[in-house]
Amino acid sequence: MRKGERTRQLILEQAAEVFNRKGYEGSSMSDLTEATQIQKGGLYRHFESKEQLALEAFQYAFRKAREARIHEPVPGETHLQALKGFLHRWVEPNGPLVPGGCPILNTAVDADDGNELLLQAVQKELSGWIDRLAAHVEAGIACGEFRPCDPREIATFLIGSLEGGLMISRVQRNRDVLRQSAAFLSDWLDQRLLQKL
Repeated sequence: MRKGERTRQLILEQAAEVFNRKGYEGSSMSDLTEATQIQKGGLYRHFESKEQLALEAFQYAFRKAREARIHEPVPGETHLQALKGFLHRWVEPNGPLVPGGCPILNTAVDADDGNELLLQAVQKELSGWIDRLAAHVEAGIACGEFRPCDPREIATFLIGSLEGGLMISRVQRNRDVLRQSAAFLSDWLDQRLLQKL
C-alpha cells in the first residue's frame, strides 16, 4: 500500500469513530483534524468534502460490523442454527467494531433529517442485511424446516429487535439487555418458524 493510500485508510478509520460517536452534523472539521492528526487541507486532498468522508467512513464502519457479526453457516447446519448463529454473533462479535455503537442505527437516525447521500447508503446496507437473513428463512421454508411465512417480515423483526436491544443496552450501560433480547429472539424463532410435528 502506498503512502497516500495508507494515509487515506488512517483518515477513514479515525473519521469512522468520530462520525459513529457524534454523527454527521455533530462532527466538526476540528473534531476530524484532531482525531486524524491531519490538517483540513490534508483531509480535502483525500476526500472532496465532509459528506464524502462521512459516506466512506460509514461504509468502512458498516463493513467492520458486518465482518465481525457475520455468521458463516457450516456444513450440516440447519437454517435455524444459521439464524441463531447470527443472533450469537450480534451479541458476541467475532472481531473489532468501530466504537460508538451500530453504524446503521447511528447513521440512520443522523441522516433521516436531510443528508440524502448518507440515508441512501444506510438504506442500501439495511436492505442487503434484510436480504441475507430472509434468504435463510426462504431456504428453510423450501426444504420444509420452516413453516410458511414472510421471510422479509421475519428478517426485519430480527433486525429491529436487535437494534432496539442494542440501543437500550447502551443507554442503560447494561450489556445483559442485549443478551436477553437475543435469547428472546432465539426462543421466538423456535416458536414462529419450526414446523410442528
